[in-house]
Amino acid sequence: MDVFLIRTDESDQGTFGRLIAPEVALSIHLIELPNRDNEVGFSRIPAGDYICKPYKSPKFGRCWLVTNVPGRSAVLFHKGNLAGDTRKGYKTHSRGCLLPGWYQGKIGAQRAILNSTRAFNEMATKIGLSNSFKLKILEL
Repeated sequence: MDVFLIRTDESDQGTFGRLIAPEVALSIHLIELPNRDNEVGFSRIPAGDYICKPYKSPKFGRCWLVTNVPGRSAVLFHKGNLAGDTRKGYKTHSRGCLLPGWYQGKIGAQRAILNSTRAFNEMATKIGLSNSFKLKILEL
């Protein structure tokens, strides 16, 4: 199954986009860290094609592991709301992972994606937590 991440905008508060899987009628929001040249722990991953595999994280439980990310490991899809640049005073729930959300909004003064549990569960139901998929990251 092909799943597309279309990145739409970015700031120090995060990179926002839409995660779309046409085959299963999935369309949800997604937040990642800002682009910091693939710096481990501070940057989103580069655009490109990746295989995502079922994974059981000690911290996040069942989720997906994004494989073959250049210079990176342990990049996951998991629940969370914030992905700002901590060096500029923003909060984050990501160290390079991809966080699904039901809609965009704010937590305090920071841009966020909200209702992450609902979006993650929708993703899990439609894709299946035991299924792998191809992730194609595109930038507009």
